[in-house]
Amino acid sequence: MSTPRSLAASLQQWTAQELEYLLRARPDLASPAPRDITDLAERASARPSAARALEGVDAWVLCIAHAMAACEAGGAAATVERLSGGLGVSGRDDEIADALTRLTDLALAWGEPAALTQAARAVFGPYPCGLAPASARPLSETAIRAGLEAVGEDGARVLRRLQWGPPNGTVRRADRPVSPDDAESTMDLLLAHGLLVPTGPDQVILPREVALHLRGGRYVQNVPPARVPDWPPAAGALGASLGPDLLDRAAIGSAQEFISHVEVVLDDLGTRAPRPLASGEMSKRDLTGVARVLGEGVDDEPSESRFLLALVRHAGLLTAHGRAWLATTAYDDFLDRPGHERWRTLAAAWTGLGWWPGRAEPRAAALRSAVLTELSAAAPGTAVDENSLAERLAWRRPGLVSAGHQELWQRYAGELIAEARWLGLLAFDRTTVLVRTVNDPAAPDPGFADFGDSLMMQSDLTAVAPAPLDHETAHVIGELADRESHGAAATFRFTRASIGRALDAGWSAETIVGWLRAHSAAGPDAPLPGPLSALIADTARTHGAVRVIPVGSVVQVADPSGAAAILADAGAAELGLRELAPGVITAAAEPAELVAALQAMGFAPVAERPSGEPYTTPAPRRAPTPAAGSAARPVDVKRLAQALTGKAPGGMTAGQIWSELTRAHDTDSWVDVDWVDDDGAPQSHLMRVLSMSAGVAHLVRRAAGRISLPLARIVSVRAEAETAGE
Repeated sequence: MSTPRSLAASLQQWTAQELEYLLRARPDLASPAPRDITDLAERASARPSAARALEGVDAWVLCIAHAMAACEAGGAAATVERLSGGLGVSGRDDEIADALTRLTDLALAWGEPAALTQAARAVFGPYPCGLAPASARPLSETAIRAGLEAVGEDGARVLRRLQWGPPNGTVRRADRPVSPDDAESTMDLLLAHGLLVPTGPDQVILPREVALHLRGGRYVQNVPPARVPDWPPAAGALGASLGPDLLDRAAIGSAQEFISHVEVVLDDLGTRAPRPLASGEMSKRDLTGVARVLGEGVDDEPSESRFLLALVRHAGLLTAHGRAWLATTAYDDFLDRPGHERWRTLAAAWTGLGWWPGRAEPRAAALRSAVLTELSAAAPGTAVDENSLAERLAWRRPGLVSAGHQELWQRYAGELIAEARWLGLLAFDRTTVLVRTVNDPAAPDPGFADFGDSLMMQSDLTAVAPAPLDHETAHVIGELADRESHGAAATFRFTRASIGRALDAGWSAETIVGWLRAHSAAGPDAPLPGPLSALIADTARTHGAVRVIPVGSVVQVADPSGAAAILADAGAAELGLRELAPGVITAAAEPAELVAALQAMGFAPVAERPSGEPYTTPAPRRAPTPAAGSAARPVDVKRLAQALTGKAPGGMTAGQIWSELTRAHDTDSWVDVDWVDDDGAPQSHLMRVLSMSAGVAHLVRRAAGRISLPLARIVSVRAEAETAGE
């Protein structure tokens, strides 16, 4: 096989399997589908595509690529021996060779010895590894040593600032003529001995050979390991004494608690329907309200409430619709699913969540996906801490954080571990069974509790759910009592205010008692605890002295002094209040507005229908589920790779395809053509060949119009008779 002279020529020699690997590893090359190998090589040689590919390699491969760029910038081929010397390592030739193979497989390098493509080299900037290009007149080692001795420690201190790059700096009148004999300053000596070279009136650069001398011949200061760092030992980690079953049960408990939080927050927002800001975000006051619902402090960091809101928005369960934040119709579908499927909806949304706490972070989704990859690769029960996760992420995906901000990995790891705890991916900071079910649709339910509808009524005016409550039961008990805790064993407390709230919503004492007995874990025939029965009766006895009847509206007042107080209120005129008879007042306001006004006056009105029946709480408003962005069709990279090599799955070469098309054109017959479209998706259609020229077939599809296809896109051609006989 001849030595290729370009990337395109190199790719021409690749097998379909090698091309398939490339297209999977660099999906931007496959969509839209390249016309041929030359088109593929041009895309792979684009700097943005090369930058994306380098962003996905690990720290060792990235270090080798960086060293290759530095070596090639000096005019030398990046052989394994040179790279080993430039890294200052020994005995790692096989690891260096593996990295070179990886770069070649990604079409970031080609040839023998491997050389980076211009696009990949350009990613590292004009000074790869902080080294200047090769000098036109390089100094000898003898001259460098003599110059360093002449400039002394002061000069060496200046050079050390530029030693590891960038190699350029600013010096006033850098291009002034100066010699060792008339040098008056340290800078004069550096210029006179060629240890700094002027590149402009006020610019100097540290010559490449001087920098390498100061570095001891090394390209990089810190060489990463060739393998990902290990997780910490589990023996000293939190929860080390717990078995896998206990860890998994704790994880499922956390997951069910988070699901409970989602339902509580969305139900609360459905009741309040807060207005979104003009920016489409939630106001700080409403964020504080959500935090209060979850029992969080306003300034808690990390904040579960902010994370939860971002997650449910991304999952399509909440949206800003018109002038209100509302749950979507997808939320109703969410509530119809069992607990494990609800959790999987949230966990799947998490891996693609682009939100980051407190700031914009364009790589947020990639970070979460990388964390899930790390947790999935770990053995069950592996201990995870901030340091180990930060080290592994920094090694696995170094391109996600710029070189000067490596301290961000620690912060990222801490925030992502908190999210993993909330979702149950970690329990006691150890991996759990839930990690392995996120991306596996066939994974069985690992043990989520079934939803129930019973409560244990207790004499301390609380009710405890022995299992996660179904949504309807949770919603109703949330009207009758105040939630004190969430999760699988939620606790609710009955108070005078909570019973009054239910009476305001149209409940009567009898219906409250009846519902509680029907949902009592002790059975419908068991009496309620005495303190609870007394609380309901006492609250109902003093409630409902004022009733509102919507006839325009009408206020019916049992106490004449109460009617007088209403009419005397400062807001009576605005409400359009008017007394028709003793204890009967009409109003121009709608019932909802009038009820709110009377409550503000200190009364406890009850809204009734015209028939006299109490109003019940209306069904929560729902917004339509936001339309998902049109997802590109999945690319059949295997078929695309076969098309690019000119060999279809059935074994047709490019020559055979051309012959079949020529025969079909000459006989004016219909043929069944399989090809790959711009999205890389396979297509098949019955066609007639109109003409052929310059590697392109011009065809007409039966009942679908004309199309021109490059030969490289066509996978196979079959005569119509063959198709009919199959």
